[in-house]
Amino acid sequence: MPYPRHGFDIQVSWEPKKESPLVWIDKNSDFYKKTGIYMYSVEQNDYAYWYTYEIRIHTDDPYAYTFYDEEGDSYDLTVNLPKFSASTHDVNYNSNRPKIVRVVGKAI
Repeated sequence: MPYPRHGFDIQVSWEPKKESPLVWIDKNSDFYKKTGIYMYSVEQNDYAYWYTYEIRIHTDDPYAYTFYDEEGDSYDLTVNLPKFSASTHDVNYNSNRPKIVRVVGKAI
């Protein structure tokens, strides 16, 4: 990413989707400049063994991300080598209110 990396704390409105779980949504450049995330998905999988929800992101930069749901529960995802690891990074979770409402990131 050609932009300086800084920590961030932003509000989002990411509803889990089950009918189109693999549809990725491109974010505008302001969001990308702040977070390094250029695609994301929150999907519901009722057939998964342990966890019902999964956050998937594509990012160009190393960050320690924390995602918050509507209950205030947090889910951590650290991306150390985004260009040398899988292009999709994910974290699984369970929640009674699974909508992701906040993303916090720390540049690493």
